[in-house]
Amino acid sequence: SFIFVPVRYLILRDECCIEHRDVDITIPPALIDIYLQRSKDYALSLFLFRMHDEMRRKGPRPTEDQTPDAIALLRTNARRWRELYISSVPSEFKDLPKLFTGLRNLDSLERVTCVKPFDMWKFRVFTTAPNLHWLDLGEYVRPGSISSPFPYAQIRHLILRSLDFQSTSLFPNITNVTMYGTPPQHFLVPSPALTSNLVLLTICLTYFTQEHLPLYRGNVSLPRLRDLIIVYVGPVRNSFKVQYLTQDLIAVFSHRIQHLTLWQVPICVKDLITILEPLVELRHLGVHDPLPFVYMPYRPISHELIQRLATDPLFLPHVNSLDLVWQWHDVDSEGMIMDMLRYRTGNTRFAKPYVPPSYLNSLIEQMRRWVV
Repeated sequence: SFIFVPVRYLILRDECCIEHRDVDITIPPALIDIYLQRSKDYALSLFLFRMHDEMRRKGPRPTEDQTPDAIALLRTNARRWRELYISSVPSEFKDLPKLFTGLRNLDSLERVTCVKPFDMWKFRVFTTAPNLHWLDLGEYVRPGSISSPFPYAQIRHLILRSLDFQSTSLFPNITNVTMYGTPPQHFLVPSPALTSNLVLLTICLTYFTQEHLPLYRGNVSLPRLRDLIIVYVGPVRNSFKVQYLTQDLIAVFSHRIQHLTLWQVPICVKDLITILEPLVELRHLGVHDPLPFVYMPYRPISHELIQRLATDPLFLPHVNSLDLVWQWHDVDSEGMIMDMLRYRTGNTRFAKPYVPPSYLNSLIEQMRRWVV
């Protein structure tokens, strides 16, 4: 069940019926009340967002402030909240703190997302939410001190809108972290080394942030890291260099990483092979080429990589799962891939593990239009 609550309620009136234009109807609280009744005791996902100016211009504001009524209804059903999504901040929604102040019964709350900076640490209700384990923090949000009553130890899944390993040190039992954005300013100065219990790490990079990964050399210890996912977004200016990883996240933990995914990372095949060579315990490799318009040498899946997989028994000896998506096709590619699969599996008869090129190309074209 989902409830969307705009900061300022939008009331759309029929523009063709002049007699309705000046009628003030308190629809939002009434609709929320009906929805809460009909949804019975099902868990709720609550979305709080700020309406942009264009939305507000489509309808006049109600003459009476209906926010307190809506807040009262939502607070009454707080025990049903499972997911909370906040895209506003108190400066945009002065009544937002009233939704949480004095609240005590968020027993079902599991996930909190803050798109904008929001000081959730000061509200006691979040410190007593027994099932809260998933946080998506807005950019530049800084948690309170480790001595605060917030249940840091409960959090297992964390999303940070900056490349900020230091914040993860506040969460002793964190296992899954996604980071994207730029390094926070406080990380550009010397800081003490830290250790994290991360098992799965996802990093979203751009042409600018990829060059900041070496900043973490010698500063971060990830002794339990098993899964590493690197996603590249945005325009391509330069290729992803081997030195960004081999002396940092991968080389130090190469004997532990078992799953590696590079999604649309523009990297030369020689750099990719250099990154993969020390990963002797790797079980799963996923590599997706960048979109077709990317400069050809920055597409890592090539004949050289397939040939290496097909002929070198010491190259990724324990890989038993491959997820390769490439952009090239020629008459020799099918035979090379089949030879590689026979070599890796030891089988001579199996169903073709690929789709017809024409169908694959149509899917790629659809994805290209969707991304653009």
